[in-house]
Amino acid sequence: MTDDEIDSALKVMQAEKREYKKSELILHTGTVTERMGLVLEGSVTIESSDIWGDRAILIHVGRGQFFAETYALLENEPMLVDVRPMKTVRYCF
Repeated sequence: MTDDEIDSALKVMQAEKREYKKSELILHTGTVTERMGLVLEGSVTIESSDIWGDRAILIHVGRGQFFAETYALLENEPMLVDVRPMKTVRYCF
């Protein structure tokens, strides 16, 4: 997305800007969310963990990209993945 498209999207979504440091969980398995995130700076990974605690990165989400959009559209559906920043990240919900 371009900067103008991002600004437009933020206004329409009535977004709240947030910042997380590397390895802090943004969203975790079992969370129910009604909002999606948009990465403004940095990047996040979408990860899956197995019963032994091993993590697998499913996708890397960078600046101008959305995350958790599927869960935001599903009513009362708990997330099956974790969302974690690769480094300090600014994003909005």
